[in-house]
Amino acid sequence: MANVKKYKWEYVSIGGTSRVKITTGEDLAHLSELDPKMWTVLSCPVQGLEIDDKSLAYIDSDSDGRIRVNDIIATAEWITGAIKNPDLILEGKDFIDIEQFADSDTGRKLYDSAKQVLSGLSKEGVVVSISDTA
Repeated sequence: MANVKKYKWEYVSIGGTSRVKITTGEDLAHLSELDPKMWTVLSCPVQGLEIDDKSLAYIDSDSDGRIRVNDIIATAEWITGAIKNPDLILEGKDFIDIEQFADSDTGRKLYDSAKQVLSGLSKEGVVVSISDTA
């Protein structure tokens, strides 16, 4: 039997409950490996949170009005597969250097779309922002 190395999670105790610490993009890339018993929240609504409703609707892959564990895992896999450095996700910036898109099907599509947006706005450079895409 092959020796499979499992991802090493870090934990923090909050209110007497152990919770996984998500501090790196690598943590996000390994969410599918996290034991379901360690998820603190199993679902939330797609409206009324501090996150833009449109963003939450994209995450809700089955459009049932709830974001569930599988939706979060799928989103984490999508975004960590689309960029070279998954730590960028946690920086909270509203822009990205399009050279950071990964050499994957999704990354290439995002790169091409970003180039088209920048061209349509007659912007020089390789940085595209949320406001550019609006």
